Amino acid sequence: MKMDFDVVVVGAGPVGLWLACELKLAGADVAVLERRTERTAQSRALTIHGRSLEVFALRGLAERFLNAGKPIPTGHYAVLDTRLDFSPFDTRFPYTLFIPQALTEERLETRAAELGVVILRGVAATGIVDDGSRVCISTDSGEFSGFFVVGADGARSVVREQAGISYEGAEARNSMMLADVVLASPPAKPVVSVTNEHG
Repeated sequence: MKMDFDVVVVGAGPVGLWLACELKLAGADVAVLERRTERTAQSRALTIHGRSLEVFALRGLAERFLNAGKPIPTGHYAVLDTRLDFSPFDTRFPYTLFIPQALTEERLETRAAELGVVILRGVAATGIVDDGSRVCISTDSGEFSGFFVVGADGARSVVREQAGISYEGAEARNSMMLADVVLASPPAKPVVSVTNEHG
């Protein structure tokens, strides 16, 4: 198995996969390391905003996402009753596209494979060392190296931690649940948010 690349991206979520595609188009030899053995099947991110669709369209890829999603012309702000209207936006995509992250990742992984990006699943990064000329990435499958490493490995990023970059955020104050369900009688509105004294 090849272990040396120009760039090693840690994390095969939407950000890591898209970056790998763009780097490959620029001529870089790229590998993506992902600790999960398969793409996520759970609900996570549920939307692609208009600006992201514009970027996908620049690469001729917007239809791959549009065909699998549902355009929603308004959005909530802080779960207020008055919704934001996206129609005034100067874009071909004046909406947010509801699409499960699993489908987004599938389409981005397909694109990466078409371009020749090496995607290695079941490979967890455990340590990063920069010797000044190459970056060595220790994993449970051996040591990889590259001129650069990119951390796209989420909130508990091994890359960020190993680089000594502090987390400049606040701990979560709310817990939420997200589920994919099919309703026999869906509500008339495309999105319904309900809050009460319990949350």
